[in-house]
Amino acid sequence: MSGVDYAPEADDDLVGVVDYIARDKPEAARIWIKKIRETCATIASHAEIGELRKGFGVPGGQSFSVGNYVIFFRHTEDGIVTFDVKSKQQVEKFNIEIVDA
Repeated sequence: MSGVDYAPEADDDLVGVVDYIARDKPEAARIWIKKIRETCATIASHAEIGELRKGFGVPGGQSFSVGNYVIFFRHTEDGIVTFDVKSKQQVEKFNIEIVDA
């Protein structure tokens, strides 16, 4: 069975985004976190999902977009490790390059 592990940084990112959304829209925050976790589970079950990312400091790092956010992960024998979740604006700011497979 493919599983999802969340690095502490990813957990911190998720909590931060949920807290921010929940200030004005608590139900939207619950829906958002559910969608992110479901997407991570889907990625873990399908090794072909995701784009390689160069310059993010994680060998084999990949990404997958969900709405205005990007999930950064790497595949493992047991699924994936999610190591970061950033807004698309943050990704553009840090100029994280997509590598063609």
